[in-house]
Amino acid sequence: MTKTDEINQFYCEFSKKIDQYILAQDHHKLQEMDILCDQYIQEFPEIAFALWYCKSNIAAILTKKNDDLTISEDVLHSSNLKEKSPIIKIDTTWKPLMYLRRAVWDQSFDSAPINFKVMILTNIGNASSNVNRFIEAIEFYNYAIANIPNFSVALYNRGNLLYKFANWLSANPEIETDLTPVYFLYNEALKSFELAFQKDAVWATSDDNIKIMHKEYDEVIFPNIQSMKIQEVIKNYKFHSDDFFKGSTEEIAYQKWSLKEHLYLDPINLITTDNIAGYDYLSLPPYLCRQEEQTPEFFHWFLLLKQEYIASRYLLFQSIELQGKEHFWNENSDLFTPNEFVLTSYDGSEKDHQSQFVSGLESALMKASFSKAYGIFDKIAEFIFAFWQLDTKDKKRNKHISINNVWYNNLEFKNGINTVLINDTNWFLKGLYHLSYDIVGKEISQEDLLPEFKRLQEIRNKLEHTEVIITKDTETESLNQLMSISEKDFVKCNLFLLRLIRNALFYLSLAASLNQSQLKII
Repeated sequence: MTKTDEINQFYCEFSKKIDQYILAQDHHKLQEMDILCDQYIQEFPEIAFALWYCKSNIAAILTKKNDDLTISEDVLHSSNLKEKSPIIKIDTTWKPLMYLRRAVWDQSFDSAPINFKVMILTNIGNASSNVNRFIEAIEFYNYAIANIPNFSVALYNRGNLLYKFANWLSANPEIETDLTPVYFLYNEALKSFELAFQKDAVWATSDDNIKIMHKEYDEVIFPNIQSMKIQEVIKNYKFHSDDFFKGSTEEIAYQKWSLKEHLYLDPINLITTDNIAGYDYLSLPPYLCRQEEQTPEFFHWFLLLKQEYIASRYLLFQSIELQGKEHFWNENSDLFTPNEFVLTSYDGSEKDHQSQFVSGLESALMKASFSKAYGIFDKIAEFIFAFWQLDTKDKKRNKHISINNVWYNNLEFKNGINTVLINDTNWFLKGLYHLSYDIVGKEISQEDLLPEFKRLQEIRNKLEHTEVIITKDTETESLNQLMSISEKDFVKCNLFLLRLIRNALFYLSLAASLNQSQLKII
């Protein structure tokens, strides 16, 4: 028996034990197995991805015991609160998602069997949905389906989320005049369901679960979509019509790039790059005016947030278009050193230096796009604070409101979660709260933050306090004070950031809509 065979046999026996304890709901044994997982991840790096998967399954059971989002009463009333580090009970439903992402992040994931990969990607989608980050969930279902196109659990769950998303949007009175985008979401949901129930489907779940899914689709979902007669609307739409792409060469290039990168504030652009998705469609729903309001301030405010996002998107596009091109902005300026120059050291010796510094307007626009985009998070926090009419005890202190602190009582982490915001009635706001985990890393350790989120933090801090050098090559030289990053990596990080902002604006709009619909019911 080879070492690989021995490791696989060990894992099979170990995972079977975990499944038995899960079935028996033996929390004590599961806690012991969780500790063993940490130990075995170090001992057997070849199967670390599978052990992280085990930890996620254990966490899914253990976190059901306590999903309290507020600071514990004994800590709240403790006389030693100021002397000790506060113990905050956070939303522990985050843990399964955190462990699953660690599984994908681990280098062992590359050599994982394809079925195992798809199962983990699907479970990330499920875990993302459980913390109300439905856009990220749809993206991970797409990743799973890209690997195994007939993997039915991913297909069914994707269809279900698209169906619910369409329902949420159709409940918004602002879009009653044109339901075409919603119909396309329903149609895409139907496609997923049909693929899920095809004859050669790979289910990877129990027969009982399959029966439940079939029943839900046959008795509820399909009749509801069929009654809307969406096909009559869709069949008249010309997907590849030249009517959409008009204007200058630059304008057409910008439209196609925004579609390709899924950067339009349009629900359809989350799932397709067809020109139907090429509009910044997202809006703030009508809301109940407060007594002191003279103008629709929140409407204007949300439009300004959209404007900031669209401006950031266009700045990045401009920087990409300028790559390798000369621009008058750089003329008659000594801001940028030539690529080749001589360095003189403290002892008087000289040596040639080859610089790979990307200079000029191209670099400046990239940085401007990133900084402007990152700043939207705190502006969203200010919007939340005002829209949900929050307050602080200390009126004179006038604390800075940020995506980092808006979720906590009196804007302080030690005071626990503000249940006005984070509760079971507004799941979209809870999704935005969970998104903020990744942005600021407040409630989870830095080691559990994925590299791409750490990178965003590092770039933002360097741009804010020192500077960032963008280089032409992927291999960048290390510097003591200045951060060095390749042009390719910077664009990649910028695109990732813009998609996070896109998601945050969707969650914010839907959270406001849900809040207003609940107020009307009351």
